[in-house]
Amino acid sequence: MPTRQATTSAARKELGDLLRRLRGRQGLTGPQVAEATGIDPGTLSRYETGRRRIEPPTVRALLDLYDAAPSARETAASLWEADSAVKARPAWWMRRGFTLPEDFGQYLADEQEARRIRSVELHLPPGRLQTEEVATAVIAGMRPDLTRREVTELVDLRMRRQVETLSAEQDILLGPSVLALPGLAPRAARRQIERLLEAAQQPGFTLRVLPSDLPYHPGLAAPFVLMDPPVGGPTVWVELMDRSIRLPDASVERYSAAFTAIAAYALTVPATLDHLTRLITEHA
Repeated sequence: MPTRQATTSAARKELGDLLRRLRGRQGLTGPQVAEATGIDPGTLSRYETGRRRIEPPTVRALLDLYDAAPSARETAASLWEADSAVKARPAWWMRRGFTLPEDFGQYLADEQEARRIRSVELHLPPGRLQTEEVATAVIAGMRPDLTRREVTELVDLRMRRQVETLSAEQDILLGPSVLALPGLAPRAARRQIERLLEAAQQPGFTLRVLPSDLPYHPGLAAPFVLMDPPVGGPTVWVELMDRSIRLPDASVERYSAAFTAIAAYALTVPATLDHLTRLITEHA
C-alpha cells in the first residue's frame, strides 16, 4: 500500500501561522497551551505548521485562550472554510491500489486550490492535455522499469485526472519539441495537436509556443509549475523523472522571474493558434 503523506493548503498554512502569531503575542509556550486546553504540544506544532487539519471547536478554544480580536476570529473562520473546500485526494485516486509518489497528493491539493497556474513544458504536452496515445508513449518511455500493466494503470489514472476540471486560470508555455511528438503515427500526432488547440481556445486558458530559435534560458534545468493560491504566495513545483518536488518558498521569486523571462520569447496567442492549425493540416 502507498504511504500516505499529509497534505496541506495555503489556507491551512495561513491559519496555522495566524494561531502561532497569536500565541506568541500572549507569550505562551506549547506546554502552557497544553495545560490550558489539553492539546498536546506536538499536535499544536502540527496545527501551526499546517501539517494537520484543525477542527472549529479547537480553533475557537485557541482563539479564546489567546484573547483574539474579532478581526482575527473572522480571518480564522475564512481560512478554515477555504481549507475545507480543498479536496486533496480525489476519488479517482483514493480507490486505486497503485503506488504513486507521496508528493502527488500535495501537488493535487495545490492544483485544485490554485487561482492561477503558470507552467513551462519544454518537451512533453502537459499531463492534463495528453491524449491516451501520447500518455502511453510518455510513461512507457520515461519509466522502463514499469511493467505493461503498471503503464496501463498510470495511463488510466492520467485520463481520469483529466475529467476533473480546474477553476484556475492557466498560462502554459510549450517548447518547440513538445509538438514534434516523436514515434507517433500521423493520426495520433494530429489528435494530440487538436487536443492542444481545443484547450488553447477555452476561456481562462492561455497556451503559447516557444520559438525553435529560443536561446538558452532558465527553464532548461527542468519543467516547472507555479501555482497561485487564494491566500499567501505562489508555490513552485519542479518535475523530475518519476515525481514532482515542491521547492521552498525562497525559490518562488526566482522561478516567477524565470517564467516572465521565458514568456517574453513566446509566440502570441493568435500566432500559436495559427501554428497549431498548420501542424494539424500537415498531419492530415
